[in-house]
Amino acid sequence: CSSDLPAGANVPAALTGDEAQIFLRSGVAPVGIGANRDETARLLLAQFPETNMLLLDDAFQHARLARDLDIVIVDGLDPFGGEELVPLGRLREPLSALERANVFIVTRAESDLRFHTIARRLRELNPAAPLFRTRLLARHWRDYRTGEKINVADKPVAAFCGLGNPQNFWNTLDSLGLNVVFRWAFSDHHVYRPRELHYLSRQAAFHGAQVLVTTEKDRMNFPGGLDRAIFPLTLAWLEIELELQDSATFFAWLEIALSRRSAA
Repeated sequence: CSSDLPAGANVPAALTGDEAQIFLRSGVAPVGIGANRDETARLLLAQFPETNMLLLDDAFQHARLARDLDIVIVDGLDPFGGEELVPLGRLREPLSALERANVFIVTRAESDLRFHTIARRLRELNPAAPLFRTRLLARHWRDYRTGEKINVADKPVAAFCGLGNPQNFWNTLDSLGLNVVFRWAFSDHHVYRPRELHYLSRQAAFHGAQVLVTTEKDRMNFPGGLDRAIFPLTLAWLEIELELQDSATFFAWLEIALSRRSAA
């Protein structure tokens, strides 16, 4: 079953998942959700015929679907998945498969040493693919009730998240200089229940926290009755932005690469 939704559609996160929900709320473009990518794409193009580009998430191993370009995002905190395939490591394919990549974008490599070490290895695996880097920008804390900006810098906070790599969130909090008195990591894409949030808020208050802080992605997975669950604490989520360094060069390369593919 596939769902094709216009940009900005008001659809519950339970039907879309947390990451697709963020894309929907951004209002940038229509979003297609479905297990069969070919079917989903055809429905998306039929419903939104003005679409001239499809951007697929997590499609590098999707051998059945022809793609014009493969943009591989490399997590700077865990770039090579323990060097082993599942279950010994976290790789879905051997690292040699990266020779298929057309371009690399390295995220979460805040130090130059880490970035250059990763870049050197990627160039060994694929000398032809250009390589770019992102920088994480923490924009604002937002009140979960109103979405308005909120200041949490002067309060003890308890942090929680359900991410594949929670260390990135902890690092961001440290870089912002927050007084984090309690941390709790849930599984990736965790859908929160009122009882566990109530327990979390009690533990946070016991450690002296006045505010719960979390990510925008986690915000999508909150249950109803959140006020009661976290009382007497309040909650803020972090609005972030990934800044692509040397973006002009990247988009110039992308335009040339796509024009060559269409002419082939």
